[in-house]
Amino acid sequence: MVLKKKTIVITGAANGIGRAWAKAFNQEGAQVIACDIDEENLLTLKEFGILTSVTDVADEQQVKRLIDFAVEKTGQLDVVFNNAGMGYGYKLEESPIGAFEHHVAVHLFGCLYGMKNAIPIMRKQGSGRIINTISRNAETNTPRTSAYSAAKAAVWSASRVTA
Repeated sequence: MVLKKKTIVITGAANGIGRAWAKAFNQEGAQVIACDIDEENLLTLKEFGILTSVTDVADEQQVKRLIDFAVEKTGQLDVVFNNAGMGYGYKLEESPIGAFEHHVAVHLFGCLYGMKNAIPIMRKQGSGRIINTISRNAETNTPRTSAYSAAKAAVWSASRVTA
């Protein structure tokens, strides 16, 4: 039970891999704070003892409130798992107005806001871990993934530079 009594914030936790990680970390004894914009699915995590926060990671103030909420509830911040994201599905020239920018805001800026707000707390504690979900698409040219691939490449670079 390496995670027992550790505080783990995970974004994009209402569905998919984020939900699976939130439940697994919780089963290992961590205090999980799960966030997502999908309030309906997010709230179902409460039955497992997981704290939830409806948070749009593309909004820095909401991410700051999420991190502050985690520290307020548990007194610490051990892991921030920046996982929020979604698929894209458009060729660049077919992208609806604002879709590319929104996609990058969720994937890239969501990670940056998570790191930016967690690092000072973790430095003060003398410990902490940040995990950012990226993809092999960061280095490929798969059709209809222009925004996704660009955002994941940027997350990869920003994570390395920040580390």
